Amino acid sequence: MKSLIVAVALVASAQSFAAGYVTQSFSKIFYAPTEAELVEKVEAAIPSIQAGEDKELTRSMGYQNCAPIHPRHIKIGKLFIKKRYTTVDGVLVPNYRGMLVVSHNHCFESSH
Repeated sequence: MKSLIVAVALVASAQSFAAGYVTQSFSKIFYAPTEAELVEKVEAAIPSIQAGEDKELTRSMGYQNCAPIHPRHIKIGKLFIKKRYTTVDGVLVPNYRGMLVVSHNHCFESSH
């Protein structure tokens, strides 16, 4: 009987410890004139993002109550690339926009 009570208490404490944390997704936008340059920019930025050194993303993570900003909590997701056209001197010029999705799996869930 004592072991059953201890087991129930351990399960309840483990659930209360894990409760309140959710995974939040964030995005970082990149622009480049060609698709190859866009992919190079993203690949060059991934190590600093993974290490938690990207100021824009870490600020966003902080605003969403994600702590600690540690590589084990940051996951690199998908890259979405969109080709857009702008008019320069009456000529359509292609531009590429990339959105890299990054998630943080240790964000405190607020009650509001």
